[in-house]
Amino acid sequence: MLKRAVISILAVAAMSQMAVAPVGAASESYRPDAFIKLCGVNVGCLIDGLPHPWVGQNIYNTTGRHQKIHHRLDNGRGIRFWITFQNDGTETDTYTLDGCTGNKNFKILQVLVGKFKVPIGIDAEHIDYQFKHDTWTFTLKPGKKIAITLNILTDNADLTYRCPMTMTSEGDPTKQDKVVAITTTF
Repeated sequence: MLKRAVISILAVAAMSQMAVAPVGAASESYRPDAFIKLCGVNVGCLIDGLPHPWVGQNIYNTTGRHQKIHHRLDNGRGIRFWITFQNDGTETDTYTLDGCTGNKNFKILQVLVGKFKVPIGIDAEHIDYQFKHDTWTFTLKPGKKIAITLNILTDNADLTYRCPMTMTSEGDPTKQDKVVAITTTF
C-alpha cells in the first residue's frame, strides 16, 4: 500500500512538472546562434560533408567552447571556413559581427557573404573591411540564417592563429555567440 502511494505521488509530481514546463527549451526573444565548418584548403573546398560537420549549432556561449574548428596545413597555403549565423530567437533582430584582423603570418584574404568553394571575383559581396573592423551588421527574421566564407592565407611554418568571431544581438546586447577558426601551419 505504501509502495503504491509513493508511486502515485511520483506520477502526480512528474505530470505536474510536464504541465509547468512544456517539452523543449523555453523560447527567448533574442538568441544568436553561430556555427562553423571547415570548407577546405588551398584554392577550393575539396572537403565538404563528413567527416567535417558543422560545429556549434544550438550551442550558445561567449568562449567558443564546443564551437571551434582546428585544422593543420602546410605554410604558404590557404584555408577556407564557412560560418553560419542564425536567429534562434522569436523576434527579428539585427546583429553585429566582431571578426579578426589576421596578422603578418595569417592574412585574411577574403570574407564573402555566402558559401563559396572557389575564389570569387567582384560578383560576390566582399565584407573584408567590415569583418576586420567589427562593423558588419545584418538583420534576420526568426529562424533565418546567413553564411559567410572566410579565406585565410598562411605564410610561415610552426605557427597557430585563432580567429574568434562573435555575433551580438542588438535587441539584447547581452546575448552573444562565439565560434573560433584555428589554423596551425607545419
